[in-house]
Amino acid sequence: MKHKIKKSKRRLRDVKRIRNHYRQFVASVEETPPVTARRVRKVLIYESEYAFICRETLRMADLGLETGGQFFGKVSWGGTLLVTKVLGPGPNAQHSPAFFQQDIPFMKRESERIIRIGSLKQIGEWHSHHRLGLSVPSGRDSKSMFTALRMHSEMSQYLLSIAVCDDRFANATPFMYNRDGYETWEWDVIPGESPVSKILESR
Repeated sequence: MKHKIKKSKRRLRDVKRIRNHYRQFVASVEETPPVTARRVRKVLIYESEYAFICRETLRMADLGLETGGQFFGKVSWGGTLLVTKVLGPGPNAQHSPAFFQQDIPFMKRESERIIRIGSLKQIGEWHSHHRLGLSVPSGRDSKSMFTALRMHSEMSQYLLSIAVCDDRFANATPFMYNRDGYETWEWDVIPGESPVSKILESR
């Protein structure tokens, strides 16, 4: 019983830390006035999570294969997204030079753990386009995003990021989908490691 109480207290403490981080960064973004008439929409992401995407993209590109995963985080009432955890491919994911399919049992298992421990929700997904030079969503990508939005009526938007690379460097671009199409957004990278990743790694 004492062990269960300690675990419960630790989880509450972890959730409070995550919420405080989220409020801090969302407030700094939403209260900043736009410098131009048209404000560039940005997605907040921790440096550790963006770096993971780039490393994984380069690792699989060396094998001539695409890769990918899911985004987990929070969405504010004002529409600001904060990516606090990036999930990579599972051990049984399907990789090919022009296709990636996530390991579904792995994704379900890890998603449940991330959502339970971090009080997050899935807000999107990402995959690489290898060395094909296609840095925007393909027709198949868009079809998948629109299908996801139709299946989840509670979602008004869904994040997709496409990662590309050359022999040395990788980068990823965020695209925000709604039921009418998508817009190209930008990353706002938060220095340091995501508190969610720290907590998950300690479990």
